[in-house]
Amino acid sequence: MKKASLVTGNNETGRFQIDATRLVVVGLFVLLAAGVFLLQYDPVLFGDGHLGWVSSHTLSIIRNATPERLFLGFSCEFADDRGASYFDRYPVVFSGLMNTLLKPFEDDFDAYVAWARFYMNVIYVLCMLV
Repeated sequence: MKKASLVTGNNETGRFQIDATRLVVVGLFVLLAAGVFLLQYDPVLFGDGHLGWVSSHTLSIIRNATPERLFLGFSCEFADDRGASYFDRYPVVFSGLMNTLLKPFEDDFDAYVAWARFYMNVIYVLCMLV
């Protein structure tokens, strides 16, 4: 089986050729990935409407997915006997991993949100590869 490569060589002549099709595909992916990071930046922490609610809801789930709670995230905890309002749409591994990655930024809310967006964009770009 031949390995995929952007550059192919000819052992007889010592000359190398660049595979234009692969180069274009990689170039387009790099542009798309850069676009995700550039276009998804928003200085407003949480916007109005559904997208702002989803972002804050997700961060609440992540923040509550602690080892003490067995990484089970929830968005609302009631003060009475109703307990926690559970709606974790993400795998436990995701919530727990994000909680761990964001732990250093717990005391700086702006940094917490910025890094959460960055990590989510990384996940999105990795999903584009699949």
